[in-house]
Amino acid sequence: MEEKALPRSFSSVSEFVEPQLQQGLEAAQLQAEWIAVADTLPIIVFTLRPEGIIEFVNSRWYELTGLGKDAVLEEAWMSTAHPDDVEATVAILQEAIGARAAFSLEVRARTADGSYRWLRVQAAPLQLPGGNIVRWFGVGIDIDEVKRMQEELEQRRRRDRHIAAAFQRASLPSLLPQVSGLQFDAVYVPAGEEAEVGGDWYDTIELDDGSMVISVGDVSGKGLEAAIAMNKVRHAMGVVPLYERDPGKILDAADWFFRKRYPDAIVTAFVAVISPDRRSICYANAGHLYPLLRRNGEVLELRSSGLPLGVRHLSTPEPSCEFEIESGDMLILYTDGLTEWSHDWDEGERALHAIVRSDAIAHTPLPARLLASACTSAPFRDDIAILTVSFKNASPWSFQTANAYEAISARKEVIEYLQRHIDDPSIITSAEVVFGELIGNVVRHAPGPVEIEIEYKEHAIVMHVIDSGPKFTLTTALPLDVLSESGRGIPLIRTVSDDLHLERISEYGNHVRATIRI
Repeated sequence: MEEKALPRSFSSVSEFVEPQLQQGLEAAQLQAEWIAVADTLPIIVFTLRPEGIIEFVNSRWYELTGLGKDAVLEEAWMSTAHPDDVEATVAILQEAIGARAAFSLEVRARTADGSYRWLRVQAAPLQLPGGNIVRWFGVGIDIDEVKRMQEELEQRRRRDRHIAAAFQRASLPSLLPQVSGLQFDAVYVPAGEEAEVGGDWYDTIELDDGSMVISVGDVSGKGLEAAIAMNKVRHAMGVVPLYERDPGKILDAADWFFRKRYPDAIVTAFVAVISPDRRSICYANAGHLYPLLRRNGEVLELRSSGLPLGVRHLSTPEPSCEFEIESGDMLILYTDGLTEWSHDWDEGERALHAIVRSDAIAHTPLPARLLASACTSAPFRDDIAILTVSFKNASPWSFQTANAYEAISARKEVIEYLQRHIDDPSIITSAEVVFGELIGNVVRHAPGPVEIEIEYKEHAIVMHVIDSGPKFTLTTALPLDVLSESGRGIPLIRTVSDDLHLERISEYGNHVRATIRI
């Protein structure tokens, strides 16, 4: 074999080789010194090859895991990770390698005694000027004590939140009044898991003369203390009407009481007294959101001014307001969580007004629940309290479509209701067919809660069915397959009824209205 010629700048082999050996010795010495330094550190130190394969880890990792230095790092590194953390760890590492960017993650590592400890692993690439990665340098820091303290604090927070939420629910009315000419519905929705329970409330009280006192409010602050303060102020406003029927003076009295108990807190509240004949309400406001009044598909605000409880005494008392009520009106009292859950107040207001204007809300027996479902998306950071008052006498039903017994009972009650108002058997038969087909459609396509209301008018029966299922269309033609058992319900309803209308309720479900003329 021909001997390779030396570079002309070297006069001998030794002149060429010795500097290379010297550089190699210096590199080896530097590597040994670097490893010695890494082993003195109280944290895990490691390096990865450019493609992410581990090539070195200091002695702290061996001490933690109990593995010997003869362990194959490529296998042992991931095998010591908690099985639940492996997939996420690999995904983060691959993403960082692809992006040539530093990464950070938290992973549980199995220790010598078989238990797991939390590590925060961070690494960054060492890159040449052209962008190529030489290797990755990283550290693993034991954060197990911090994580366990965080878990303990989180468990304590959840326990305190559960206690506050339980107290909050126990403080609200367990039953709503059932009185002639009025239908009440209410809902309290606590904030999401990451938030604390607030001091929102609603209340209804029937007085001896048949008047109804209704209120809604929100105590400043969060947690158990706010819930306790809410309970006290709500009870104060429940006692005052025994001696004073003017809503403005009820708020003034509650303000005096609240300042004595909680001098540094603020409460917004709205109070109204509904007359015994259900034809008018008298109301006053203490810095709360204006209630809404639905009338024939339009939305009105019951505007009134007044400072919140806690500072109400700082201004001249505002007189209470009067408002005339018409049959079919609906009053909606609510707290700000209903419109501010998305941190966009305008969007929340638009969504609320749209649902209040809908035909469905006037005919569901559970309008407060419909509002809470249609206007919000979890998670949200503030509690929601809603109280609705419908000024009407109606016959609503609601049940779960999966409960056959409830469906059969509702059908029986609907027929009995119709028989009390209609003498024509053919009309009753038509109404029964419409009812059966509408419920059958819901059972097939929208399992869950269904709400029904029957309106008996002078020349017509109007049947309302509201579900929480997906959007559908009112077909007109029968299925092409004459033997098909589906697709016949809606055409049959169109044949039997005089008018059929579908209304889609955004983020909630469907409202079908069928009219049968008498």
